[in-house]
Amino acid sequence: MPKARPAIPRKTRIQTQNEELILAAALEVFSVHGFRGSTVDQIARTCGLSKPNLLYYFRRKEDIYVALLEHTLSDWLEPLRALDAAGDPLEELSRYIRVKIRLSRDNPKASRLFANEVIKQFVFAPGVFVFEREPHGGSKGRAARDNGHLVQRLSVF
Repeated sequence: MPKARPAIPRKTRIQTQNEELILAAALEVFSVHGFRGSTVDQIARTCGLSKPNLLYYFRRKEDIYVALLEHTLSDWLEPLRALDAAGDPLEELSRYIRVKIRLSRDNPKASRLFANEVIKQFVFAPGVFVFEREPHGGSKGRAARDNGHLVQRLSVF
């Protein structure tokens, strides 16, 4: 007889709100100071939560960063997913570029965070950072360090 899968606990409205609050604060902090220059204390102060409360939602700074990158990357890849392979290449590419420019203009902090990650890929290419898809649709990240720097390479496809 197959084993019953344990139910995936649903987040409460307050948990969802607090996670969104933490990620918004993290975007503020990481977009200004970068990963290495940011602290959990700064993020907690920015979102108005105590550090222990913040750590209830995210165990480490890396976990906050992974969640923020995943959220940002999802937003930034959406226009790419909307491309119509059967459409006119010039029209599809023009629409894609317009959407990406609007995203950058409307979300300058997310744009800066994303651009810094892309730049780091070329500078710290030997390190690896992987998003692994979990069965329930979540993700977890593993970070590798290269010469003491957290290195990121996003693998989401």
